[in-house]
Amino acid sequence: SNVAVDFYRNHGKRDYYARALYYHGVAYYNRKEYDDAILEFTKAEKVARHSDSLYLGMIKIIQADTYRATYNELEQYNCLQESIKIFSNISQERYLCIAELQMAQLLADRFDYEQSERMLLSLLSRESLDTILRANCELCYAFVILMRSNDNALRAVEIYESILSEWGSELMTIQGYWAYA
Repeated sequence: SNVAVDFYRNHGKRDYYARALYYHGVAYYNRKEYDDAILEFTKAEKVARHSDSLYLGMIKIIQADTYRATYNELEQYNCLQESIKIFSNISQERYLCIAELQMAQLLADRFDYEQSERMLLSLLSRESLDTILRANCELCYAFVILMRSNDNALRAVEIYESILSEWGSELMTIQGYWAYA
């Protein structure tokens, strides 16, 4: 992917260069080379800021993922906030839902279950939510309501059982397994 970065830096449009940097960063991310990934995503962000809002939002989401992997909640939060703003401005509903789900998960990780639940209920009320996003929102919602009160345990188990019967264990998160068990 370094070849693509070099080519588009010298010969291509700015948005293609931003995309090449993005995918170069993704390669680092997938190899868990997070410092190098952040460097590539930051370069891509600088280029995309002037040319490609969709990729800028995508860059902010994967930066948030990278910061999550390195336990940097503040930067993760900032990147998610920015991606939500970007996707709202360019009417990219699916990407907006992904960013909002990640924000709800971060809020749950921070023990802000009330705000996380509000975000999840808002997401779950959207007709545009596709099946896999809906299932992930429901998983997170089940975890959040369980953490808010043991009185919600039966409802959380019903949600987990429904998802397990429809999807098997492939969607279950560590949080989900822990809460379900």
